[in-house]
Amino acid sequence: MPTKIILSSLILCIILLAACQEEEVETSTPSVTDSLPTASPSVVTLDAKVFDEGGVVLSGELITDGSISDYGFIFSADSIFDEYSDNLIFLEDPPKLGRFEASILSSLRGETTYFFRAFIKFGEETIYGETKKFESSGSRCPIISRIAPEQGHLEDTIQLFGKYFGTSTYSSSTHVTFSNQYSRIISIDDSVITCVVPETIVEHQHRVTVTSMGKSAAIPFSLYSPLIELIEPASATFGDTLKLFGQHLDHVAERNTIMLGNAKAEIVTSQRNSLEFIVPDELAENIPSLQLTSQLQTVNAPASFSIILPEIVNAPECSNAYEEITLEGNYFHPVSHQNRVFIEGVKAEVLSGTTQQLIVRVPFGPFPNGSGRIDIGVTDTVVTTEQQICIQDPWLMISNSLPFSFYGDVGTFTINNRVFVVSDPEDYQDQNLYLWEFDEETISWTKETIPFNVQHSGTCVGNGSKGYVYTATSTDNFWEYDPATTTWTQKPDFPGARRDKPTSFSVNGNVYVGLGTDFEPYFEVDYFDFYKFDASLNQWIKVSDFPNDPYTRGRTEASTFVIDQAAYVVGGARTTGSYSAWKYQPSEDQWVSIADFPDARNYTSAFSLDGKGYIANGSPVGGGERKECWEYNPASNTWSPFFDIGHKSRFRGFAFVINGTAYVGGGSGGRYDDLTEYELYKLRK
Repeated sequence: MPTKIILSSLILCIILLAACQEEEVETSTPSVTDSLPTASPSVVTLDAKVFDEGGVVLSGELITDGSISDYGFIFSADSIFDEYSDNLIFLEDPPKLGRFEASILSSLRGETTYFFRAFIKFGEETIYGETKKFESSGSRCPIISRIAPEQGHLEDTIQLFGKYFGTSTYSSSTHVTFSNQYSRIISIDDSVITCVVPETIVEHQHRVTVTSMGKSAAIPFSLYSPLIELIEPASATFGDTLKLFGQHLDHVAERNTIMLGNAKAEIVTSQRNSLEFIVPDELAENIPSLQLTSQLQTVNAPASFSIILPEIVNAPECSNAYEEITLEGNYFHPVSHQNRVFIEGVKAEVLSGTTQQLIVRVPFGPFPNGSGRIDIGVTDTVVTTEQQICIQDPWLMISNSLPFSFYGDVGTFTINNRVFVVSDPEDYQDQNLYLWEFDEETISWTKETIPFNVQHSGTCVGNGSKGYVYTATSTDNFWEYDPATTTWTQKPDFPGARRDKPTSFSVNGNVYVGLGTDFEPYFEVDYFDFYKFDASLNQWIKVSDFPNDPYTRGRTEASTFVIDQAAYVVGGARTTGSYSAWKYQPSEDQWVSIADFPDARNYTSAFSLDGKGYIANGSPVGGGERKECWEYNPASNTWSPFFDIGHKSRFRGFAFVINGTAYVGGGSGGRYDDLTEYELYKLRK
């Protein structure tokens, strides 16, 4: 008994002693036993399960437990792993002993050998399992569940939601395209891609395609349609800046286009809800249609704007044709030739100008009333103004649309203030000659058919009551026209040799025909003989020959005028020395020389007015045309320059006087585009 008590007491003392020593250890230097390291956890790489439809499940096992911060797998197409560049898969579930798995359904290439191993992170240390490999069947096909937003603008940021997209923003294994244009990917994970609508796309509707590891999925996407709401101001002029308000406009000015009719406007600034543009100088319509192309779509404005119409506030009272005048006003086109100025409906040439001033050349005419209203137009609109200008030209063009083309044709004759012209029609395919009667009041012409053959080289003349035509044919070559009955009567043939372009005139009711040249023989034949047709006797009588200058050739298509029962023959020159002029006195059957004409000239026109004779236009021997007119004063036997006829030279025209007014027309200006043969001028009284 005492022995058991002693033993028990001894054990109790040992326990108390140990407790005291343990308490001291907590406040003193640690023991060697407590400083020994704890055993590290370990991991094993198990296997890989490959799916035919793509993807793989990797398996590993945690053998021993410990303070594990991360765990998972690393895999690579190379057996030399690099945790900074290869694919790391971290598992989110808390680590626990036993088997763990990771599914890889994207970022895998097909028919590729991959190496993988499990790993755990223990403190600063990474512990790997054994390296194994598998043959990949590729990734799962991407699935897109939605796109947000479903509509957008160029360069907008959008998001694609789904799965199997891949995991690397910088990897080339996944890309997004809009049709065939690549999108810039901002970020990507296996279920969300954030990317940018490419500015290079060319259509507004697309299939947005996600392609990962060669497999693709697509979803529709479209750009917003632009909307035009308002254009301000409602009226403007060229070069003004207008503002268009709307929605879904492109914020990059160069990607917007505004067409005003067929003219392209310059876009100055652009925002999503407005843009500014300049009214182009090339605008062709006063109220142009406005077409906007933005976001790769074209829309029409429900309402456009209008061009402010020009106005003329000051113009000269009078001017000559072809003279430069200055028009002052507002809202003229800044490009001078885009302004259209009309004087009495005839387009004037705009030489220069600004938006407030135009320098204009007055047109030749016609100005049948001697004045004209000035109208101005820009784009497709002509503004009728109240501005009038008088035309001061002594010779006034009253028509430029004669229904016949007179170029050295048979000629004219006057009967009781009725004027007739023998000429061919405007239609060049019609080779016939017609009789045209002039209506002075309406400046119009009436055509009659000539019932016999007449050549262009014939001549005609009136004796006051009838008209007579020499046809320049060998037979049946002289005819009489009665205006009262509009009938033709054949008269005795001209007794002289057949000839071209003879000269004719009438004094005291008798008709005289002479001179001319026969152009049919190989060697031309000039004639100087003259004959009188006495209408009362219906017969021809030989009269004195025209004076023959042995040093010059004959006269062809010479001009004549009659003053005080005497005829004057001028021109028709065929050589440089033929500038003499002659007076024929029927009462004495005598030719008298008068003052020489200023030059040797042919193809002139002639008329007499108020006791004086006039020679118009023509061509000097040696070539060239003239617009001048010469006046002959029989009292002083002198030639004086008269007013030029119009502003274009011409020859082989015609002239006549009716009701005390002289007219000159037709002829050629020497250029195919002069069209002088269709013009008619009137001498102002």
